[in-house]
Amino acid sequence: MNIQAISLIAPLIAGIIISVLMIFWLLIKKFITGYKIGAVLFFGFFIWMAFYSLELLGKELSFKILMGKIEYVGITIVPVTFFILVLYFSGYTNWTRIKKNFFLLIIPFITLGFVFTNEKHGLIWKELLLSQSGKYLFLHVKYGIGFWVYASFSYILLAISYVILIKTIIGKIRIFKMQAISMIFAVSISWIANILYILKLLPWKDFDITPLTLIISSLVLIYGFKFLKTGDIIPFRFEPKIDNEKDIAFTIDNKERLLSINSIGQKLLNISNKNFIGKKIRDIWPDYYKFSSNDY
Repeated sequence: MNIQAISLIAPLIAGIIISVLMIFWLLIKKFITGYKIGAVLFFGFFIWMAFYSLELLGKELSFKILMGKIEYVGITIVPVTFFILVLYFSGYTNWTRIKKNFFLLIIPFITLGFVFTNEKHGLIWKELLLSQSGKYLFLHVKYGIGFWVYASFSYILLAISYVILIKTIIGKIRIFKMQAISMIFAVSISWIANILYILKLLPWKDFDITPLTLIISSLVLIYGFKFLKTGDIIPFRFEPKIDNEKDIAFTIDNKERLLSINSIGQKLLNISNKNFIGKKIRDIWPDYYKFSSNDY
């Protein structure tokens, strides 16, 4: 065992524990409607951090390579799942189903196949060596064309996610802006760290800081899930034109939470559209059921 590496994996252990707790919290409590997507994302975090920790602890090249291969299960899960979470968050719920986006899994599955058979072709890693940096022992890699294809695929997904989230920020409703900003921050810190590592721009060129930054990303996502209701209160994809209605008009989700209300409704109920998004309509308008049918 590489005893010196324990100081490096201490924070990773905290991240692993956070990921495991979040997986169970999401699957058992189901406190957001997109709980399955969130659980898969945190499972990807767990695999990435856990097996990178084991890779750091290992001293034998063969062991480090094996851990690096299993680590790729998490590496292939995270970008695709984050992209699907962004689609869900943005109201494109139909595109979060496997039947709709199975094509997103093609390149990750092919990449995993190449990873576990790399010795035969070198498409992912052209060279794998042990690298000594001070008292630490890292795995030094030179990437093959297969790696760059997968990296490009992942970065394209993240770039599209940025575009979708920025469109949400430009929108009018504050809670959805805050959700989008938190998601952008969560992905940005890990994405930037990954770019710096791949391009060898850090002092420890063979130490991948991406798993460490996943801890921060996890905490930001947890904050979003818990306090901003990310993945639970979902913005409507096509905003209904209700502001020109002469009577009170509003939109609610399937949990009877307010998503939008026109200016007349705000005046009559003495509320602000920004402050009451996500609140139960019955809490805002106690007499709501007197004016609504039972078959809505």
